[in-house]
Amino acid sequence: NIGFSARGVSGLAIDPNNDNRILAAGGNVVANSRNGLYLSIDRGWHWSPVLPVVNLGGKGRLEDMFEKLAYDANTYDSNKKYTRVVYWSYPGSSSTEKAIYRSLDGGQTWQIAHMGLGGGILKVHPIRHCVYYADSTGFYRSTDSSLPFDLMLEGNITGMDLIASTPNQLWLCTPT
Repeated sequence: NIGFSARGVSGLAIDPNNDNRILAAGGNVVANSRNGLYLSIDRGWHWSPVLPVVNLGGKGRLEDMFEKLAYDANTYDSNKKYTRVVYWSYPGSSSTEKAIYRSLDGGQTWQIAHMGLGGGILKVHPIRHCVYYADSTGFYRSTDSSLPFDLMLEGNITGMDLIASTPNQLWLCTPT
């Protein structure tokens, strides 16, 4: 954990094509300049802050427990030996700050790719470049790299997953 100065972690993802590379969303119940995204390229021994976010975390915030970091395994760069495209579902400190961030260089730099959605569960289709998002308002899908999301199902979605062995089956959970 050398270089990881946040007091807690609210999200974690391991590059599916290079398990040396790990992204962590460092946060705490208190706003702090050490919060934000961290990248390790040596299995968690050393960390570098890559996107500081002071207001990441908050006591009792359910959205901090969702899977918010997702690699697009289809963007593996054999020269660089890592997955290039990564997404982060940022909950923001208010509804106007919610955003989905995207990195095109394996998590080293980040840009806002979509405003309005954020803080919910984020997944990427294991074969196609579809990005899936779910939260208390519904299930959304984007089939375009510019991330326009379409609402596919309204309602409170509390869980979502898909697996490579059956890539066209998406599992959704609701409170009931």
